[in-house]
Amino acid sequence: INAEYGEQPFCEMVSLLWALLPLVLASANQPSHTLDCRLRYLALEYANRTLGSRVGSLSSVFAALNLGPACNGTLQPAPPKQRLTAPRLHGRADTKIYVATSGDDSNPGSISHPVRSLARAQAIARSSSRPAMVVVRGGTYYLQQALTLTPEDSGDVYTSYPGEEVVLSGGIDLSSRGLEWHLWKKDATTGTAIYRAQLPDSVKQAEFQTLFAQDELQWLARYPNGDPRQPRSGYTTQGTVIPPPSQAPSASPLPKNAEVYDTDTGTLLARGSVSPMDQPIKLRVTLPPGIVPFDSRKFPFTDQFAPTGDPTTFTGGPLERFSPPTSFWNSEVPAGLSGVARAQNWSGSSGWRVHAYHPSSWGNWGFSVRDYEDNKIMFSGGGNQEARGSAVAQSQNSTKVEMGPRYFEGMVEELDSVREFWRDPENNVLYWAPAGGSASLNQTVVVPVLEELVKIVGPDPEHSVHQIRFEGFTLRHTARTFCCDAPYEVPSGGDWSVHRGGTIRLENASDIEVSDLVLDSPGGNGILLTGAVKNCEIHHNEVKFAGDSCVLAVGVTNNLDGTADTHPRENVIHHNHLHDWGVWGKQTSAYFGSLVRRQNFSSNVVYNGPRAAINQNDGFAGGSVFGFNLMFNTVLDTGDHGAFNSWDRKPLVWRDSDDNSTLRLVPEQFKIYNNFVFRPSFLGQSNNLYCLDHDDGSSIYNDTDNFLVYGGIKFREGFSKHAVGNYIVHPNGKEASQVAFADQIRGSNNSYLHNTVVSETGQFYGACAGYHTSDLDAHCEMDYNQFFSPHAKFSNGGCGASDKGFKAWQGSGLGQDQHSTVLDINQASDDTIIAKGRALLGLN
Repeated sequence: INAEYGEQPFCEMVSLLWALLPLVLASANQPSHTLDCRLRYLALEYANRTLGSRVGSLSSVFAALNLGPACNGTLQPAPPKQRLTAPRLHGRADTKIYVATSGDDSNPGSISHPVRSLARAQAIARSSSRPAMVVVRGGTYYLQQALTLTPEDSGDVYTSYPGEEVVLSGGIDLSSRGLEWHLWKKDATTGTAIYRAQLPDSVKQAEFQTLFAQDELQWLARYPNGDPRQPRSGYTTQGTVIPPPSQAPSASPLPKNAEVYDTDTGTLLARGSVSPMDQPIKLRVTLPPGIVPFDSRKFPFTDQFAPTGDPTTFTGGPLERFSPPTSFWNSEVPAGLSGVARAQNWSGSSGWRVHAYHPSSWGNWGFSVRDYEDNKIMFSGGGNQEARGSAVAQSQNSTKVEMGPRYFEGMVEELDSVREFWRDPENNVLYWAPAGGSASLNQTVVVPVLEELVKIVGPDPEHSVHQIRFEGFTLRHTARTFCCDAPYEVPSGGDWSVHRGGTIRLENASDIEVSDLVLDSPGGNGILLTGAVKNCEIHHNEVKFAGDSCVLAVGVTNNLDGTADTHPRENVIHHNHLHDWGVWGKQTSAYFGSLVRRQNFSSNVVYNGPRAAINQNDGFAGGSVFGFNLMFNTVLDTGDHGAFNSWDRKPLVWRDSDDNSTLRLVPEQFKIYNNFVFRPSFLGQSNNLYCLDHDDGSSIYNDTDNFLVYGGIKFREGFSKHAVGNYIVHPNGKEASQVAFADQIRGSNNSYLHNTVVSETGQFYGACAGYHTSDLDAHCEMDYNQFFSPHAKFSNGGCGASDKGFKAWQGSGLGQDQHSTVLDINQASDDTIIAKGRALLGLN
């Protein structure tokens, strides 16, 4: 027994032994032995193996797989959460500073005389022998400003005390401010009891759009009623879109002052914009041999997107909604809504907001309201939370400005349902409908005011913060960023815009370790990596119910020129539990990467999100890998997307990842391997079309040895994509494009080889545009595949001139599947499928 840490060495030993024991988390009752239920249980087993006891109970995984109702299963109680190496108090530290809610900042920070605040502990650490370790005792710490760790803190450790829950809160605890609740009224229709309380002057200036009661999210009064945590809950189509005025300024194209040439041949490969734009710029890049298909397509490759080409970037006009005001998409959004009859009963229009889906359900917008007059709701801000606006093509020209289903919030007249609130800003009065009625009035009520809780930042790439470990905390009560004042930007050529912020921010940082955290209901993004973030490790964290994305990695370029060292690279994000994101923003993901290189996103458990689980927004630099992830229940709110999504529409230039000198235009190989992916949702509707969706221009991808269930793979444009050795189980869905493999629009040097497909319908291909014997160079090579279907039925889904059987397909002159086979589905038994999945996932 160590006198300073009490029984800590013994706890460490128990923790380590526990991690080595097999966990009993499988169902104790599995009466259903259908293949579907066996696949779901395989997912549960894999989640358990991946997360273990370090990321808490798997009850939410069990529920998301719907194993109880669908498979009549039960989940054994999980053991208490453990840290595998926890606690790391035995790590090297010349100084240990202790923090406790009962401490005093005049204390020296010893275990017997702790300080009270993290800010004071940081000050002591900076003036002490280094490295230092700040150990925080259990309790909730309400931060008045973010904990900011800079190069001066390099080498230090911030950790929770073993066995104690430490909560860092970005909110104000109203319960401790002496609130007196009084019944205001009971809603005549719903019978919901609504209470009011005078807020203290100390929070009069605080702006908040959400509340937390006992750490559960509460939201602004809204119409129609709904739960923002649930997909498409409470929307209406009331109102007619008011387009921007015809005399409004238009966006302008940026000058294409930069040209990119192949060093060896002098071939023009790309054009784009680089500041300063009044100066012509010529860049010469080195290409990997045999990658760019010069023989079949000539510059400017206007027939498709790819890493090469010369698309336009636009600025100004309606793009002023972004920061900076530039975008790949020349797009507009609605200016308001007319004809919302219910609005005639609402007061105080300056506090209203409108949340609306994109007209094609590719994301959503949030708008603040300027005024309401003549039955017109006019917007004052927002509409920047996704990039495409109403644009169908890259330019807005001749496109009608539209809006999808929507809801309205911030009207006291709509305060009629539990968990809703409204604040009277003029009189500083809070109105609330607690879920438990008067019995809930003694709950801890917190208003979130801080967006970021922890910032690990260096001033610039040359002066980075490094070698900091931050571990073991729960972070709660951060402010919503979705609507409508937070800046959003369009980082590259994908569909998405992003807010460059998060509960935890890493910027100009290297060798940082962030682990064993719970980020509970971040108001915006969970963890942000921005700028020159290198060699960092993000692992064994749980991020749940994020307002936007769970993990966001975003670099910075000078338009086409990405040669500066201002992007995340070679970071590892592994063994995280990322779920139920996109509470507010629907064009969000568990992991979003844009202008990054050599990222490693592996062995994560990801589910319950409105759009893709993983979105690779562009092809900048490449080299990123995505392996051994479990992904399911995705694309729940939106459409035309996959569980994994990628784009590469806009040429970018960067320095070689190894020699940091040679200029490159074509990315290094992306690798997607040994992932376990389900296409549809187990909880209801999903508009997910593919397990792996390589959309416009995606290039240089290897999809290998993935276990794909109820969905397949899509290629669209671009070059050098290869799907090899994947095992695809019953991929066919209700949509004709939901097949094992869809090769949309022409591409070059793509292949689909050595895959195994088990299909109940016998349709193995679909959506293969442009397949003609006169254009063989644009075809994806398909061969050495093994197909299983009832009675060995085969359909090519209309690829080529018509729907063909297997022999006709082989003899069509397209040259496809010459060495492939079609067998009866009885030769692919359920046991065989499960065994193959276990082998691919490393469960044997």
